[in-house]
Amino acid sequence: MVPAKETNLQNGPSFHTNWSTNRPYWSGSLFMTTPMVLLPRDITAPCSKTSWCRWCVHTGPLKTFFKVRDGPVDWHFCNVVHAELWLEYRHKKETYQLLRTLPPERLEYLNGRSMEDIISGLFPERCDPKMPSPP
Repeated sequence: MVPAKETNLQNGPSFHTNWSTNRPYWSGSLFMTTPMVLLPRDITAPCSKTSWCRWCVHTGPLKTFFKVRDGPVDWHFCNVVHAELWLEYRHKKETYQLLRTLPPERLEYLNGRSMEDIISGLFPERCDPKMPSPP
């Protein structure tokens, strides 16, 4: 059995702390001897070409939707009216969970009714019977 060699810590890689950021880093020959491995990517990330209206759950090609940018997030809608309604009701406690559901779950919940029917039931004081329903 061969005894383990004693290592001289003065000559090998050492562990230090950067005085300005107080973060640890390695110095010495550790970075010089470690090769960088680059692996080619055969498949790129899938790009979605379809989207759905956040208000009425209509699904279609992305280029046909109206886009609202809210910070780093893009929200897609059928038209401006749906975007305004969604912006008005998305933070209300009665409609918050409903507007966050995905299309299959929301279509199951709506059961053939429109979002305007649901909203008029939840907020009867805001319902205007003379105003036509958006397309």
